[in-house]
Amino acid sequence: MKFTRVLVLGALAAAVGAAGCSRNNHANLTGLNQVTTAAPDSNPGPPTPPGPPPPPLPVQFVGSDSTREGQTGNTFWRIGNTGNTATIHWRLQMGSGWVGGSWSSLPIEGDIRVMTKKTRDLTVPIAVPGGTPPGVYPLTMLVNRPGESTHNADGHIIVFSDSVPPPPPPPPPTPAVVFAGVDSSAGQPTITFWLLFNESDGPFNMQWSLNSSRNWPGFPINGSRFLTGLQHDSLAVLIPVPDSAAAGFNRLFMTVTRPNGLPPQTAEGDFPIFPQ
Repeated sequence: MKFTRVLVLGALAAAVGAAGCSRNNHANLTGLNQVTTAAPDSNPGPPTPPGPPPPPLPVQFVGSDSTREGQTGNTFWRIGNTGNTATIHWRLQMGSGWVGGSWSSLPIEGDIRVMTKKTRDLTVPIAVPGGTPPGVYPLTMLVNRPGESTHNADGHIIVFSDSVPPPPPPPPPTPAVVFAGVDSSAGQPTITFWLLFNESDGPFNMQWSLNSSRNWPGFPINGSRFLTGLQHDSLAVLIPVPDSAAAGFNRLFMTVTRPNGLPPQTAEGDFPIFPQ
């Protein structure tokens, strides 16, 4: 019995050794195709806190009432404050592409007080003159926060009569400039992308200027882009991110000139800064 037990134990040891050798040979042959997963950290650090939310947009068009000619309709806007509590001046006027005579009820202007980094909704009634033809009438809202440049947003009001039903709202106009995002090829983005559009049928040399809401050196960044009639084009702008930049967002403002005497237009985009 002792002899048999020794033989069995020896056979088991040989089998285990062969299996171990087989595993080692298999690992050597297939090791290039395997991914080694590191053991989890037994003492992980605290999660990175999220950055602050982006600041509110200075002005947005929210909507308007369809209004009969000779009556008053409301337009709705949202006014944002990107800094400390301030009284912001606003002015509602006819927008670009207005057709027909001017209205005595426009422009309308006033003031609104907005708390720090908050928004407030603003309702502006507009008296539509009697006899105004049915249609869609473009509007532009301009806002001025003390110490900042003018911001604007486009809107509209639809006018109809009892004999003619209100027309459908128009498609939104193609803006002269749009924020298209940032590069994602690196951990910290360094390039922003913008879409440009020449609203005229003829060639136009568009001047552009990029500003930063943070006091970073190197801003403003200026340049120009030649566009043929009704041409769409993209623009890439390298952002000089300081080594000392705090994590969060930096709101950028791209302002472009427009053809045919139209006022400049500004687009805004949030540029992320990741913790180092």
